[in-house]
Amino acid sequence: MSFLPEYWQLIAVFFAGVLASAAAISYFFYFMKYKSKKRSRVQRNSGSSHAVDSTRHYTALQEIKQELAAVRKQLEERKKEFQALKDEVKSTRESTRSVEFEIENNSMNRYFSVPSKNGTFPEEKGSKKENENTWYRIEYERNGSVGKLFYLAGKSDKRALNQMDSFLKPVCEFENAGKANPQKIQLVHPGQVVLKDGTWSIEKKIKLRLS
Repeated sequence: MSFLPEYWQLIAVFFAGVLASAAAISYFFYFMKYKSKKRSRVQRNSGSSHAVDSTRHYTALQEIKQELAAVRKQLEERKKEFQALKDEVKSTRESTRSVEFEIENNSMNRYFSVPSKNGTFPEEKGSKKENENTWYRIEYERNGSVGKLFYLAGKSDKRALNQMDSFLKPVCEFENAGKANPQKIQLVHPGQVVLKDGTWSIEKKIKLRLS
């Protein structure tokens, strides 16, 4: 019966090995489970942090966009103000140059439409600038009462030729009045007018050539 102690020793060693293996396996699975939980927690925290950072970045980006839009709007407003100021300065300069030119030359110009039947031009109907409804120009010295009268040739000669009685004859005479079917008008010599009681009256008619 000497084999029994050895048998139980083998059984004890066997069970000790089994228990050791079971303990090792249990520890391995516990360790893996712990690592898995830790990894999940880290990923969760990382994801949460990333989400917070993304939200912060998005909010900051939106604020920057709003600020840029506000700056762009202000720039557009300043651009409009600058353009308006530029136009105003340009207009002022042109007006100043016009006044300086008239003062320097001590001459004035007035533009008129067709004359009245008796060959007069009311001063109140005169214009400082030529426009589509002006046909004659009176040039005179500042504060003067005598001026030269010019017909604005080429502006619409055909219309004037078709209505010579009202457009031309009251203040014009013709070098070749017998010209058949004329198409153009040439100024040969200006006429002369005198300012009386606010009205420019013809004293010497304009001489024109028909062609």
